[in-house]
Amino acid sequence: MSSIAASPIARPTRRPRLRVVREDERAVPAGVASGGTTGGRPAVARRSPAAGTAASPLRLTRRGRLVLTLVFLGAVLLGAVMFGARSAATDQPGSPLPTRMVQVQPGDTLWGIASRIADPGQVREKVLQIEELNALPGPALQVGQRIAVPVS
Repeated sequence: MSSIAASPIARPTRRPRLRVVREDERAVPAGVASGGTTGGRPAVARRSPAAGTAASPLRLTRRGRLVLTLVFLGAVLLGAVMFGARSAATDQPGSPLPTRMVQVQPGDTLWGIASRIADPGQVREKVLQIEELNALPGPALQVGQRIAVPVS
């Protein structure tokens, strides 16, 4: 029969435990503090905050910068929504504007219709007023279309 003997070479060796040392800690050479090592670890002495060292600047990771950017953009969007342009509707009816209905004939344009009823130099304002009265998306008209035109 053969026997297996445990040899000291085959035994696993103890590895020293590793730990993260912060900036405000510094390693003290072995043997200086408390007579050597403490449990396989070198003795660590802490620096006091009042030792004259400046505080390290804030460092952001990629994820931190992304979160900070998204928070900033959210705040800008919220500000734009809260303080942006607003429309105001009132309970009061507007002042009535006397109008008449005009049927668009072939060759009629909004500019031509406005120039027949507007004072000299006021054609552009009449075009905009007719567009607003009839909720037109632009100056295009269809033959046979009936539009409201202000009476002046």
